[in-house]
Amino acid sequence: ELSLSEVALLADARVHYYTTMEWHIVHCVYYWKKLHRSRWTGVLIEPRYDSEKHIDHCMKMFLTTMERDRIITSQIVTLHSAVL
Repeated sequence: ELSLSEVALLADARVHYYTTMEWHIVHCVYYWKKLHRSRWTGVLIEPRYDSEKHIDHCMKMFLTTMERDRIITSQIVTLHSAVL
């Protein structure tokens, strides 16, 4: 388990991190809520998450029967995901 400051240090090195299915689902719910709230907050959603393709992906994650504690996701730490 890494702290927020430890994860931030990994961004310059473009290090991969791995997460569980549960974390992946929480990520999807977070971005759906963020997308919904953006109508009122004016927050811009990163292009990679502001698409029907990402919503379809999240729906697939919600419907999977895979164990929630299984490590299934690999991501690269980045601090400028909103950059086009």
